Amino acid sequence: MIGVVAAVSYVYFLVASWGEPAVVRRRTIALVLLTGVSILFWSVYNQVGTSFLLFTARLVDRTVLGVEIPASEFLSLNPLFILLMGGPFAALWAWLARHGRNPSIPLKFALGHLLLAAAFLVLAGNIASFPDCGVPWLWLVLFFVLYTAAEMTLSPVSLAMASALAPARLRGFTMGLWLMATAVAYYVSGVAAGLAAVPAGKSAEAMAPVYRSAFVNYGLVAAGGGLIMLAATPWVVRLMSRDDAPDRTS
Repeated sequence: MIGVVAAVSYVYFLVASWGEPAVVRRRTIALVLLTGVSILFWSVYNQVGTSFLLFTARLVDRTVLGVEIPASEFLSLNPLFILLMGGPFAALWAWLARHGRNPSIPLKFALGHLLLAAAFLVLAGNIASFPDCGVPWLWLVLFFVLYTAAEMTLSPVSLAMASALAPARLRGFTMGLWLMATAVAYYVSGVAAGLAAVPAGKSAEAMAPVYRSAFVNYGLVAAGGGLIMLAATPWVVRLMSRDDAPDRTS
């Protein structure tokens, strides 16, 4: 049902935008492309609440100073790093903008995907390194540093992009489309979590290859989205441009 509603909504959006001036139509196409690629990002990003949480409970050594920390408590590292990294990221974009080097929206999309890929591939590599005694919990800290950096790179930009690129008369509808794409990503994420499904009663040695394979696949999907955006960045920037200059809204 979500897929049908999303498809109909996007077709309507494109048809409704076709009567706009050429520059608006180009920006609409860029908006649809960026929204489509974002589904890959959020599909991988949302594994934290499913496959990642089960992996933490089953295959991570969670003992800190003699106390075993519940797996769910590690999820609090994401909001913690958002608080710690929000200011530095805002300052970084402002500094780059003053020097004329602020990355374009599609380039930030690419960087967000690649950072997310690095986060999951780090975990996959450590599952291979610690197959018997459990992955040390400190590696989860590095995971969440990369994971949060990916979110900080893409998420705020995507919300600004949905508003900035939308035709004025369809701006509210466009924000609804962005949220619809997020709903599609959540559904895809649930399906993708099946890659890490482990039958009940399996030993840690039997579970490790399943999670390693799943995290490699998640990382490759995110990396694929990043490489697609890197290759398409010059074209998408041209689509986003106004009559006078490219839009490099951060």
